[in-house]
Amino acid sequence: MSYLGEEIKKLGFGLMRLPQKDGKIDVEQTKEMVDHFLNAGFTYFDTAWAIKFAANLDGVITVLSGMSNIEQMDDNISFMKDFTKLSESEEKTIKEALMNV
Repeated sequence: MSYLGEEIKKLGFGLMRLPQKDGKIDVEQTKEMVDHFLNAGFTYFDTAWAIKFAANLDGVITVLSGMSNIEQMDDNISFMKDFTKLSESEEKTIKEALMNV
């Protein structure tokens, strides 16, 4: 796939499930994984949960997300098009993840 003459890889790095060690996110292993991903020429990080978390906060009416191409913009629009508040289970998952960083 290409965009503006630049070859774009379709594979993305999901940020929802990161490796853990002793009940917390294993930062060193995550860094190694991200470095490997970037060194292989990939550049897309799936940040859907982070965007949904920000949009879920009281008083937030707009969430701006950095995007590098049309495909990333389309992806962001697709999961925000019919936005619904986070469920209690989703909120619990995010809170647990934040406590384990």
